[in-house]
Amino acid sequence: MATTPVPLPNPTTLPRPRLATIATLNTARLAGLVLLAVLVLGGACLLYLNLAASVAASSTRLNDLTKERRLLEWQKADRERELAQLTHPDRLEARAQELGFRPPRGVTYVTVSPDVLAALGAKTSAPGVAPTHTDNAPSSVWDTVKSQFNRWLKVP
Repeated sequence: MATTPVPLPNPTTLPRPRLATIATLNTARLAGLVLLAVLVLGGACLLYLNLAASVAASSTRLNDLTKERRLLEWQKADRERELAQLTHPDRLEARAQELGFRPPRGVTYVTVSPDVLAALGAKTSAPGVAPTHTDNAPSSVWDTVKSQFNRWLKVP
């Protein structure tokens, strides 16, 4: 069985193939699709620009807040330094002397034993009665404050 070759038509006479979708679209539909593609790309570009502007604004705000935080830290350090200078014991002693405070002389602490209180009919837990101390420590809050102040002033 022999086959005989089939002659091909002249290549210039063959029709060119066209895409089926483009061939069926009319001009109005094609213009609509192009316009839709341009709108989608334009919307994406606007969204990107909006995002970039938001990032830039946030960066500027962050820089401003960082500068403000540094300024506040410097102010805090200045206030702490000023407080340390104002509460220095030598300065407090000098200021107390300017105001007329003098170290007490001849202070004597008196402690009352529970036996004396019982003989007087007072209870040791009665209001207004200071608790008794066996050592010669101050018997009230005010005496404690005064003794602490005296220790600061280095008064014996």
